[in-house]
Amino acid sequence: MSIGSNIKSLRRAADLTQERLAELLHISASAVSQWETDRVLPDVTQIPLLANIFGVSADVILGIDPERDREKIEEILARSREARDRVELSKRTSILREGLREHPRSYRLMYELANAIVCEYSRKGIKEYGEVFDLCKRILAECTDSTVRLQALDILGVAYDYAGMKKEMLEVAEQMPPMRYTKETFMLWRWEDNEEGLRKLQEFFGNTLSDLDQTLWLISTRRNEEGQFVYPIEERTGLWELRVRLVELFFPDGDYYGNAQNAEIACGFLASAALTKGDKESAIRWLQKACDYAIHFDTYDFEASHTSPVLRGYCGGGWLMEREGNDSAQMLHYLLHDKETAPIRDDPRIQELIGRVRQTAYVPRAEE
Repeated sequence: MSIGSNIKSLRRAADLTQERLAELLHISASAVSQWETDRVLPDVTQIPLLANIFGVSADVILGIDPERDREKIEEILARSREARDRVELSKRTSILREGLREHPRSYRLMYELANAIVCEYSRKGIKEYGEVFDLCKRILAECTDSTVRLQALDILGVAYDYAGMKKEMLEVAEQMPPMRYTKETFMLWRWEDNEEGLRKLQEFFGNTLSDLDQTLWLISTRRNEEGQFVYPIEERTGLWELRVRLVELFFPDGDYYGNAQNAEIACGFLASAALTKGDKESAIRWLQKACDYAIHFDTYDFEASHTSPVLRGYCGGGWLMEREGNDSAQMLHYLLHDKETAPIRDDPRIQELIGRVRQTAYVPRAEE
């Protein structure tokens, strides 16, 4: 049915005359008549008023089938996730851009497209984020879903950061709620004592552990106004070792999964610090652990659930490969070509590591 037919049907169902509807809208009865005969479309500003008068959503007036659209949007989002997981970033952006043309009022697609553009452009060194700004500002101006609005704020701030617009980024940050007022913090003591409640707690713990690791990393790399590290190398190495111990502490079953990357990065820094001091034995030991973590990270089944107690039964999901390749590929390049590893490259233990990571190393094809 047309918009005019929908208005006519809804008016009759509400037992309103054209004249009475016109009075409620402060327009002429002839305008209503023209709508109902499809001679003229109502102004976009009239749609919310009509929806309020008839007690329906704007989608009903516009003739949109929410359930059908929802299924199509979910299918578009599924295809975009598949492209993301294959590191086909341009394809992901294209899928979402085409999907938004088909469903121009979907705020979820707007957010996902903004997110995809930032993900693609940041890896390609592109700093033109005007499309992202427009998408996020439209969401913030029109969308009433608080979750989507917060997602839009987050990606808008990230885009401002990548575009070098620090003032705008800080203004966006001020609009975000403090951690104390998040849903997860509020519900921490309020989840039901059942399996779903346990999963929510585990999800909270997993995210908190990731945030803790990232905070340790940022603290260890903090510099003063003169550009010097705040912490001496001895304390920085202690913080890096703490990152490794945290992963091993909470995952005694060795089911590190995505957390293996945190430990791998820390081990890499520890190896580098040891090489700087000329401590080849310590460097090799940390590199062996780094390669173990890299291989684990690149080969784990991201649909598998944890077996370690704190997250038993919980699945944290997958990851997005960087353009340089998976972690094994980056570790292989470091072992083979970085000048830092040259002094130990001929050691049989390093040659053994090279052979191991070569088996799992993968570099994605370059996108057009």
